[in-house]
Amino acid sequence: MDQRYLAAIQIGSSCVKGALAKIDADISTPKVNVIAIESVPINNCVRYGVIQNVKEVEAAVADVIRLLNDHLKNRRIAHVYVAIDGRSFRAKSKIIEHQYFDETEITERLIEEIKNEARIDENSDNEVIDVLAKSFIIDKAEVANPIGSFGSHIKANLTQLVCSSHLTRNIERVIPVTITKKVALHTAIADMVLTSEEKQIGCMLVDLGAQTTTVSIYRKGVLQYLATIPMGSRNITNDIASVFNLVEEKAEALKLHPEKAPEGIDSKRLENCINARSAEIVENIVAQLRFAGNMSKNDIPAGIVLVGQGAKLDATTDYFRKHQLKFHFGEIDNTIDVYDSNIDPAECIDIISILKAASKFKIDSTELVEDKPYQGEIDFEDENEDEEPDGPVVTGNEGNEGGKTGGKKGKGWTPKWLGGLIDQINRIAVEEEDDDDDENKI
Repeated sequence: MDQRYLAAIQIGSSCVKGALAKIDADISTPKVNVIAIESVPINNCVRYGVIQNVKEVEAAVADVIRLLNDHLKNRRIAHVYVAIDGRSFRAKSKIIEHQYFDETEITERLIEEIKNEARIDENSDNEVIDVLAKSFIIDKAEVANPIGSFGSHIKANLTQLVCSSHLTRNIERVIPVTITKKVALHTAIADMVLTSEEKQIGCMLVDLGAQTTTVSIYRKGVLQYLATIPMGSRNITNDIASVFNLVEEKAEALKLHPEKAPEGIDSKRLENCINARSAEIVENIVAQLRFAGNMSKNDIPAGIVLVGQGAKLDATTDYFRKHQLKFHFGEIDNTIDVYDSNIDPAECIDIISILKAASKFKIDSTELVEDKPYQGEIDFEDENEDEEPDGPVVTGNEGNEGGKTGGKKGKGWTPKWLGGLIDQINRIAVEEEDDDDDENKI
């Protein structure tokens, strides 16, 4: 059975994460078998998704790829899929219309050409990461699936997923191998954790990260709204550090386990600190319903699906309950298998979603590595290696017709480069002896 490998990289605010998976290449809907997930910590190198310290992040990415390569035999990573998110990541509406002289069949190729038109943004400071279809109108009639229809006029309502070009340029600078595709992280997560029913009847997906919170709303099976809020769980950490004069590591520990607050930390004041910022974050999330077109919780009957480390804080979930919003935590689907029992899939939804998105493409992320021995390596596998050689030791090209080295390498075999060096040393020694003889004669 043919197999191929997939490699993914995600650059976050606190670490660079990489994942390696293997899939069956001859299956139409292959299962993603996660082999390894590795991470290397970084500190103050990435802000709101934008790399600030290119050199440090570049070194961390190289370390992650090296660690992933350790899980491969006679192969190495040559291509990667890279996750894209951050404060500048957002959705924009785009309408493209085509008029034809005669009735024309709407083919898959034609729809792809329309999407490619939308991949060019009028703002040069933006890069279009992906284009999603929202609806199609053919000859004034809306159709759910335009492929196979006929018409002389088509209007495509599309969604551009864009981010700043500065963000992607720095990502390109730190990846030492070929980038196969830049993958919109939030829609990759949505495709893995949301069911088709949730997308159809209406739901909200919330990815509550360290520095940003990305909110998307799905209805009628498609993405209707997406926005990134420049606020995340690290804001809570910073508040605790500021109020109690603590370093970030200790403040983070208190945020995750306020019940373990040591003496000298006012538990009530700590609780208020966590609750105040959590309430602000949840209020901003709920407000996205209004910004999406005066929606209400009735427009998302499937509720809210939560992912991200910040979403697991008790204070966060308490405020969703106060808004009487039903919610549940996103999980990986049954197309994913994790080989390593030490990997907790719930903690790695983001990077695993990139692997699943990559499984749709037919490109192997790895290449074969030829097993070449070092040129000066001596092979001691001669069956008579413990015996003395029958003839003299051959150095350089002595005894080799035409200057060619041949014969079986045994105990008396000397590499060509070393033989040449020995010849040169011998010549110098002979010359010095001749000089000594001349001096003695005088």
